[in-house]
Amino acid sequence: MYADRETVSMKKAISETSRRREMQRAYNEKHGITPRTIQKSIEALEGTAQDDFVDITKPAAKAKGKGKGGADIPLEELPQIISALKKEMFDLSEELEFEKAAVVRDRLKDLEDLQVALGSR
Repeated sequence: MYADRETVSMKKAISETSRRREMQRAYNEKHGITPRTIQKSIEALEGTAQDDFVDITKPAAKAKGKGKGGADIPLEELPQIISALKKEMFDLSEELEFEKAAVVRDRLKDLEDLQVALGSR
């Protein structure tokens, strides 16, 4: 943590982290466990939270013209798609699906940038 001064909340968080580390160290020592870094490749990490993210390549999110991702969206449909993505982003936020909403937000920004670049307002 970085700060000009240590707050009460920071002290509590640091002491709790230290307490848990000590408990884990004692457990590892008692059971003869030596902590090691995970040795899996990124491709082997299937079934992670990444798999649950919104599929931004579905037909509702495709665009004509080359944006980031090279999707094809008809220019005349761009405003409707942007509007639909905004609604989807807010709905996901209300459902507390913040990671999915962030993916939609990033796609939305790409499409808005594309719309500005093409001057289709």
